[in-house]
Amino acid sequence: MEVGSSTPIVGEPLVGDTALDDLDQGAPTTANAMRVVLSRHRHLIVLAAMVGSWWWTFYQLGSLRHDRYWTFGFDLGLFNQAAWLVAHGGHPFMTIRGLDVWGHHGNFIFLLFAPLYWLGAGPKFLLAAQLCGQCAGAVGIYLLARDLLQGARWMAVVLAGALLAHPSMQFLSWEFFHPESLAIGPIILAYWAARIQRWRWFWLMAVLAMACKEDVTTVFIMLGIVMICRRQVRMGATIAAVAAGWYLAVTKVLIPWRNPAGPFYEQHFFANYGGSIGSVIATIVKHPSRLWRDLSARGRVDFYVKLWAPVAFVPFLAPEAMVLMVPMFFIVALASIPWVQDYRYHYMAIPLAVTFIAVVEAVARLGRPGRRRAAVASIAVASLAGTIAWGVGPSSQNFRAGYWPLRGDETVLDVLFGTVQPLAHWPKASAEATAVAMVPRGASVSASFNIDPHLSDRRYIYEWPNPWIGVNWGICNDHLADPGTVDWIVVDTAELGKGSGRSLFQRLTADEFQIRFAQAGVVVAERVHPSTVAPAFPVTRCPAGS
Repeated sequence: MEVGSSTPIVGEPLVGDTALDDLDQGAPTTANAMRVVLSRHRHLIVLAAMVGSWWWTFYQLGSLRHDRYWTFGFDLGLFNQAAWLVAHGGHPFMTIRGLDVWGHHGNFIFLLFAPLYWLGAGPKFLLAAQLCGQCAGAVGIYLLARDLLQGARWMAVVLAGALLAHPSMQFLSWEFFHPESLAIGPIILAYWAARIQRWRWFWLMAVLAMACKEDVTTVFIMLGIVMICRRQVRMGATIAAVAAGWYLAVTKVLIPWRNPAGPFYEQHFFANYGGSIGSVIATIVKHPSRLWRDLSARGRVDFYVKLWAPVAFVPFLAPEAMVLMVPMFFIVALASIPWVQDYRYHYMAIPLAVTFIAVVEAVARLGRPGRRRAAVASIAVASLAGTIAWGVGPSSQNFRAGYWPLRGDETVLDVLFGTVQPLAHWPKASAEATAVAMVPRGASVSASFNIDPHLSDRRYIYEWPNPWIGVNWGICNDHLADPGTVDWIVVDTAELGKGSGRSLFQRLTADEFQIRFAQAGVVVAERVHPSTVAPAFPVTRCPAGS
């Protein structure tokens, strides 16, 4: 069945007729009845076990990373402050980033988070929410495969497991939180709902997905176009129009309204192509050889391999599904910032979701059961090899490579059951925790990059050396805040370096601030005199888009 065809796909009932007959006739014992139910639902039990264990594993690992001060202001601190600001009203200006929340991206998902932030949610809630979104993607792949493969539920379970095992999927959880990573589940579930023509579910998931970030709308624009090509004109046109309207409203109305520079990240991403989407298209038309040069560059090829080798390149058998990622693929592949093509980061979220949609479509297209089994088996083997070689989970080579703050004697079971060594065994992290506890709630503070995520539930939190020296602030480090409004400084002196940041700290603590705590290289200083140091800007280059 083709994408957008008018005939819905309906999967097998979860409880088959035989099981219902057995129960209606009356099983001799409760145990027999339970065995019948478990037998009929064994696929779901295995799926639930996989999803649940994956969620718990990466939640525990992520929590440990945060508790031991291995998370960063860019981007966890700024997203946590953004969610806190949206929940608590007033001007939502992210002082970690130097931008208005709505002048940064269209992350409307923060509105949904607001009630939980009223109750005290924070960084770990963001981690939990993203992991739920990622796991929902595995459930969506199961549902899509179950329906497209005519009830081949074990194949559906294997494909869902392949998504959980994908190296990028694991690294997205290590990265902790990005709205587009949360969107993986809603994107896949929306596609599944469209395939079976459950339009209420489709619009619910589509709106949820697009509310994560404006980039997600590109998937639905392409889905609408594909549906039009498949003669589902009215619904396809509606989906494409809504998605395009959403994208334009965010990038041409909302962001310019809250940020005079508009969608500034286009300038950073496409500096080599003129700094805007329009200039990218014009450059490609005029200089196609330049496009080929960039697409075939070594770094891009590495990105292709690590995204598609773990699925044995099977999704290319379903080009009509792969086309859903075309806009985002070119955004990633043509970006002038090297880490955008890195399989470990959130730029892979949308391509990853579409890749697995195409995986299911490709397997379904093979038709014969033997061919399908061979394709699924090759994906299973490739996903296992990929997770070992490039993943960051417990079964990967990278698990002990420094991505997680683990001592040699701490095992995976220690992490899962919470029996890791107490924070007192980590002198630096213990000192940082003490320092964070000393800062009054609501006080204005400037903190080191790995400390400010723990202090970002407030209106004024700066990443040192802001607001004295502009670093990754606003558009080009201009219009810095008044340094005299900062009441506390919390820094890891090992991160001060030997340049202007260290000399600034020495000047401030010799005059304006008094040191209240110093341990393991972590220093807390409180303002005791008015400001005498004026802000300096710009000192560094314009920041790369996040």
